[in-house]
Amino acid sequence: AYIVSSNDYPEDVMQELTPEQILDGARDGAVANVFGKLISETIILLNGYPGRQINIAVANSGIRARIFLVNNTLYQVIVSGPGDKLYLEHVGDVLKSFKLTQ
Repeated sequence: AYIVSSNDYPEDVMQELTPEQILDGARDGAVANVFGKLISETIILLNGYPGRQINIAVANSGIRARIFLVNNTLYQVIVSGPGDKLYLEHVGDVLKSFKLTQ
């Protein structure tokens, strides 16, 4: 499965939490929602905006994702599938294909 999503945070949340806390929460939520285990995490940037690249192990499958916080919007690019297929070259290409157009 290939998923791209965005969530806008209210201004009061942005004032209460740091970008790192928001990204940590998104990471932790992703792991908890699938009852998975965080395998790896890398701090990344997209046009200077903070992000994370994460790999999650799930029973008989896995998830690779890139998460970015751009101002008050959280963008997630997710690929989910059998663990032996998640590290094929095209999966990395899909994750890296997300760009900001504005």
